[in-house]
Amino acid sequence: MIDQQNIIQQPSFSNATDDQLNDKEIEQISNQKQQSELVDQSKLEISSFNSRVSYLQDGKGLVLTQEEYREMKQVIFGENAMAQQERIKKQSPFQSLKSWQLVHLIIKTGDNLKQEQFALQLICQFDQIFKKEGLPLKLRYYEVLSLGPDNGMIEMIKNATTIDSLQKNLQKKFTQFSDFSDFFRSYFRNNIEQALQNYVQSLAAYCLVCYFLQVKDRHNGNILLDDEGNLIHIDFGFFLSISPGKGMEFEGKVPFKLLSDYIKVLGGVKGTLFQNHFRKLFYKGFKACQKHQNEILLLVEMMYTGHGTTLPCFQKGEVALKELENRFNPRVASDAELFVYVQGLINKSLDNWRARWYDKFQYFAQGIFY
Repeated sequence: MIDQQNIIQQPSFSNATDDQLNDKEIEQISNQKQQSELVDQSKLEISSFNSRVSYLQDGKGLVLTQEEYREMKQVIFGENAMAQQERIKKQSPFQSLKSWQLVHLIIKTGDNLKQEQFALQLICQFDQIFKKEGLPLKLRYYEVLSLGPDNGMIEMIKNATTIDSLQKNLQKKFTQFSDFSDFFRSYFRNNIEQALQNYVQSLAAYCLVCYFLQVKDRHNGNILLDDEGNLIHIDFGFFLSISPGKGMEFEGKVPFKLLSDYIKVLGGVKGTLFQNHFRKLFYKGFKACQKHQNEILLLVEMMYTGHGTTLPCFQKGEVALKELENRFNPRVASDAELFVYVQGLINKSLDNWRARWYDKFQYFAQGIFY
């Protein structure tokens, strides 16, 4: 949210004190003060609303009936995790146990999950850095447990859907929406300010992670939207020094994925949320990561020392570590130059044709909507 600084001036009564006034006069002055405070508070609320209207864009999106909203919520996000847990708990013979809990897991075989587990450890570390610096950047990490060289368990992200699944529903079932932005502003209409805040904070956070760790394979099957407006990334099979394409590296020169489809939700590239929120959050997050880079570098070096090139993400060997360190330390001489450098990364990523064509490739190859 945009910080608003408002000064509420209270009326002064310098010619009298409470000791010199009778009860009736005191009551009149008290009423005048209360009325003045109400007027000033009303002005404050109107001022705050008018300052936000540029990005709230109340006129955009459709007004949904309660039935339409419930149907959409059920089809797109499924049953709420808490409601599902309570429903199943009532049927469980062990419901009286204090430790009773419903856990959603994916059991995977034929895949080494050590790299996925490593990626989530790094994301957790980034999240700690943001919290340490008091930045409102949101990352969602989930549990991954590697049980062997070719099997393991992954925690499911609850109350969320992939952008791919959402786009399919919008094009086949909920055709009243013109695009992703139209859906977002319609579905979250009653809580649009909080939803936009969640959206921009999570978008900026994952853009930073994807840049520093060079996370690739960012098609819409690997990006989720939850029922509070947060974006969440999953599946980290390609990062640091490996990317899909077998040498072609579609996303190789893209700092991170930032297509106009996502920015349109924020009011477009000239919108207040993108210019005044996303860009500033990204810059502040970059500085925070730069400040605490040793926490990331040490974890990566430890993993490389223990596993070497047996993990695909270390395919380039020590070069991968050096490139990571260079991303934290661009050749700039001042904060002003760093700001320009960071804005250049955003501009280079914005609607980059390589990321756009990678989405198209995934659509034709695997049917993943974009």
